[in-house]
Amino acid sequence: MDGMAAELWRRTEPMLQSDFLMRQHFPEWLGDVSGKHILDACCGEGYVARMLAARGATVKAFDHNPRMIELAQSVTEPSGIEYKVASMKDFDKIYQHEAFDVVVWSGMPPFFDEKGLYRSIEQLANLLSADGKLLVTNLHTDAYFKRAKSNWVILTSELDSKLDTQQGSLDFYTPDKRLAFSGPTYFHTPLQIKKAISAANLEIREEHAPLASQEDIKHFPRMWVDEVRIPFYYAVIGVKSQKHEN
Repeated sequence: MDGMAAELWRRTEPMLQSDFLMRQHFPEWLGDVSGKHILDACCGEGYVARMLAARGATVKAFDHNPRMIELAQSVTEPSGIEYKVASMKDFDKIYQHEAFDVVVWSGMPPFFDEKGLYRSIEQLANLLSADGKLLVTNLHTDAYFKRAKSNWVILTSELDSKLDTQQGSLDFYTPDKRLAFSGPTYFHTPLQIKKAISAANLEIREEHAPLASQEDIKHFPRMWVDEVRIPFYYAVIGVKSQKHEN
């Protein structure tokens, strides 16, 4: 992915803003995943896949970046995770004969415009088993519309709060201020993401916009600014219900 420094995303414990504000909450949001068949879409270096596998799930995961998959496969514990190199354009062909209890899309790629958002959520929804859950997370536009301050992420363009989808640009930093990502990215409001999930015939069950806790800011305290009062991430869970199938 252009602008992505793959090696800087490698970690075995929470290290990035999105880990503290988003990924650490997955066990709570998803509940007991032991014995569940889970797909981790755009898995990066496998942080989420490992978290879920360690809790007893059977996990398959893919990413379009071969280097990310190399990094994921270099971590041997927990074992049993099946990684593949695949893009959001062709992943559904790889998994077309499978049904997953949970599909996780933890931070969509920055090049996904409105059309790509709707298409990808529909493709992911089609892989769910009966009563399966789709967890989608992304940047929360409130932080950028309000020009919230943070030492983790810096918005390098202006956004129009009247638009549900638009392209901007930003920089992501590690705690030691190395640039983990820099470049253009599409921003989607929570409303736009909910519309896409509803269009895929899923029932919206939960929404989350976590703020940084006092426990969070004990980690790398100089990095946090407005995260304690303005959400930087948005998460939504859609469920494949019998009502939508009939």
